[in-house]
Order: sequence, then C-alpha cells, then structure tokens
Amino acid sequence: MRCSDDIQCWQEFRKGKEKSLFSLYEKYYGDLLRYGLGFTPDPEIAREYINRVFLDLWNKRMVLPDVDYPKAYIIACYKNKLFYRKKRKGALNLVYVDPEHISGHISEQSYEEVIIELQEFEQLKSRLQQALNFLTERQRTILKMRYFDEMAFETIAKKLDVSVRTIYNSIHESLKQLRGDAKDNKNTGKNSI
Repeated sequence: MRCSDDIQCWQEFRKGKEKSLFSLYEKYYGDLLRYGLGFTPDPEIAREYINRVFLDLWNKRMVLPDVDYPKAYIIACYKNKLFYRKKRKGALNLVYVDPEHISGHISEQSYEEVIIELQEFEQLKSRLQQALNFLTERQRTILKMRYFDEMAFETIAKKLDVSVRTIYNSIHESLKQLRGDAKDNKNTGKNSI
C-alpha cells in the first residue's frame, strides 16, 4: 500500500494501520540506510537500527506528535538511536537531535530542499574521503585522533610515542596537503572540498 502523501501516511500509522507503517518503512529505508552508513561501516548494524526505530515508532504510535515532515522526524529518531549506540561504545562527537525540534525547523524547507541538502552532504562526504585517500595512513590516523576523537596534541603524541612537535607538524602538513589538493581540483575544474 502506498499513501498519497507523507502526512496522511503518518496520521494513518499513528491510528494503528500497519500498512501505513510498512509504507513509511519502504519509502525511507534507502535514505535511512545511506545515512546510517555514515555512522557505522557495518550495513548490518545500520539495518538493525532502522528496524529498531520503526519498532519503537510502532510501539509509541499513540503518543507520537503530529508532524509536518515525517521523514525528518524518522531520520532524527534514527540519528538518536545511532548516537546512543556510539555513545555507549565511547565514540562521541555526535549531536543529539530532538525529533520534534528538527521537524519544526525543517518545516520551513520544502521536501525538495531537504533532499538536495542530503545529496550535497553525501557529495561533500565523498569528496572528503577521496582527498583523505591522498594522505598516508599515519596522517589519517593523526587527523582522526585530533578532529574526530578530539584528543589533545599531548595525548596523541603520548599514544603514538612521538613528540608533540611531530604531531603539530604532521597535522599542519596534512591540512596543507588537503588544501593543495582542493586548490588543484578547483584549478582543473573538478569539485573541491
């Protein structure tokens, strides 16, 4: 069964119509999976958490709010599930998003604008990954420790058994190289970071 629009589908789902739940699941599954793979490289975990979100939504359907953008609400719920999973595993750096808060802000954007933003984000992520592939494994490790794990320079130096000056120099050279690659791509007409 296909709902004529997202809001109608959401309302029918909240009233207990399983077919509407399956319609939402089918409609958003691909987007949720792509989004989830940004948090975990394991597709099985991403899929498991999609299922958990929809199970939770079904169990709480009677108390869920009436939202203008069900997709934004569902994505926020999914992000929160993944956030708590990462937090339990000790990998912070994710921001909790209140689904009701995000649905209010996204209501100012059209559905097409939200999709365009998601596509642009995916393209940027892809370009960043390509640029990072030009760095050495050690450079990538140091950048990850500094900017993703938010470790202090001294902590990184201690963990890698090198001087703090070496860490500063490595980060400086890595960023310079990334900027150089971005400039080169811009000059050759390719997308840059």
